[in-house]
Amino acid sequence: MIGMPLEFRDFSDWINLRGHYAQMPLGKQLVPALSRLMHSFFGIVTTVVIGIFIDHSYPLTPAFG
Repeated sequence: MIGMPLEFRDFSDWINLRGHYAQMPLGKQLVPALSRLMHSFFGIVTTVVIGIFIDHSYPLTPAFG
């Protein structure tokens, strides 16, 4: 999967802190970034744990059809 499309100039301005990214507070991105990272890990762990309990061969049986 990929994220939303992004113009290269916006990406370059973000990396080099130019344009409206120059006024971006540097310390305020850490908490949202860590929160999103923890949500991602929680989603991965949840998917793996639920996947253990699901019978993946059931859709191939005649009972499913």
